[in-house]
Amino acid sequence: MATPDPYDTLLQERQHLTQRLFERPYSCITYLQRATCHDKLGYPDLAAGDAYRALLLADEISDDSFEYHEEALQSYYDDVAQTDPGEGSWVKVVRNDNHAGSQGTGSDAGEASVSLIEDHDAVIEGIVQRIQLKCFACLSDYLCQCGCLKSAYDFAERGLQLDTGNPIFLDLRCKAIRTFNKVLLEKDPDRTEWDSDPRAELPNQGYARRELYPWNKHEPDRFSEESLQFLNREMEKVAPKCEVRAASLPVLETSSTSPKLSFRPPATIQQLGVFAKEDIGPHE
Repeated sequence: MATPDPYDTLLQERQHLTQRLFERPYSCITYLQRATCHDKLGYPDLAAGDAYRALLLADEISDDSFEYHEEALQSYYDDVAQTDPGEGSWVKVVRNDNHAGSQGTGSDAGEASVSLIEDHDAVIEGIVQRIQLKCFACLSDYLCQCGCLKSAYDFAERGLQLDTGNPIFLDLRCKAIRTFNKVLLEKDPDRTEWDSDPRAELPNQGYARRELYPWNKHEPDRFSEESLQFLNREMEKVAPKCEVRAASLPVLETSSTSPKLSFRPPATIQQLGVFAKEDIGPHE
C-alpha cells in the first residue's frame, strides 16, 4: 500500500477545516487548527491571519455585550465537547444551571444563583485566557517567520503579561531578537554592537509567498491552453509582436521556508510571461 503524500494530506485537512468554518464560522478552535495547517504547508502569513481571527473570537467570548458572544461561546463549548467530553459537559452544566438557578426562590436559591454565576464567570475567564495564550504564541511564531519582528515581539510580550515567566513566550521574544540580529549580521559581518531597543528597531515590514494557491478552484486555470489563447488574442490587439507564454522559473527565495515542513517544496514555480515573437526595433 502506497504511503499517503504528506502534502496532499495537508491539503485535504485544510479543505476539511475550511468546510467546517463555512458551517461554524465562529469556531476559534477551528481557526487555530487551520492556522497550524497553513503553517505546515509553508504559509505563515495565512496562518497568522487565522490565528488573529481566533483572537478576535476570544474577545467576543470575553464580553457578553459583544455582538457574536453567544455564537462564539457556543462554538467553543461544542468544540470542547468533541475533544474533551468531560470538560465540555461540565461547562455546559455550569451554564445551564446558571440559567435554571435564576428561576428559584428564597435565599438559598439566590445564594446558589450567585455561586453559579461566579463559577460561570470563572469558566469564561479561563476559556478566554487559554485561547489568548494560544493565539499570542501562534501569532508571535508565524509573524516572526514572515519577518514582522516587531509584532512578533509584541505578541510574545502580551503572552508574558498574561502568564508571567512562561518559557514559551520568553523563547519567542528571544527568537524575534535573534532573527533581527541574524539579519544585521548578514548586512554587516563586522558588526560588534548588539545593544538595541526591540520596540524601536525591530522591523515590521514582512514578506509572503505570492502564488496561485493549490486549493484555488474558483477561477479559470490561467496556464491552460484556452486561457493562453484568450490572452494572446488580447495581446495581438496592442502588441502584435509579443505573445504570452507559461514559463517554469526556479524558486530563488528559500529562507522563508518553514523548517517544520514535512515535505519538500517545489523547486520551480510556474508564471506567465510576455515574450517577443520576432525582433522588435528601438522605439517600436
